[in-house]
Amino acid sequence: MNEPLITVVGWVGSEVDLSHTPGGHAVAEFRVASTPRTYRQGEWTDRPTVWCTVKCWRNLAENVAESVRQGQPVVVQGKLVQETWQTAEGRRGEKQVIVAGSVGHDLTHGLAQFRRSEQRRRAEPERGPGADVVRRPEGEDATSAA
Repeated sequence: MNEPLITVVGWVGSEVDLSHTPGGHAVAEFRVASTPRTYRQGEWTDRPTVWCTVKCWRNLAENVAESVRQGQPVVVQGKLVQETWQTAEGRRGEKQVIVAGSVGHDLTHGLAQFRRSEQRRRAEPERGPGADVVRRPEGEDATSAA
């Protein structure tokens, strides 16, 4: 498919609004502001701020609602889509939305600590370096009798 992908680095400009569809799927929406800066003749100049609406679904929506707050620096990656609607009076509206595939804090501005969400922890085995290593309870070493 020819879906436009986009990455936006910016600051969360609104609180995350978490809701659920009639089918029970989580949906989170928030705004991100990105202000390009240029350095000319010894000083920084801000260009006009670009505002983006970000929409997240399912587990990502719940994790974003739990983790992201207004004013925090983020990196958002996703598909650029156009949403259209019509009011009861017949007026049509449209806006561009980033349907996020991933959202994370921008660590050039601070520190973060990752914690796997409980629902994912139960549903998926841990992958990555050492994923095939048997995890033992704290205080029990590899030489303990099994």
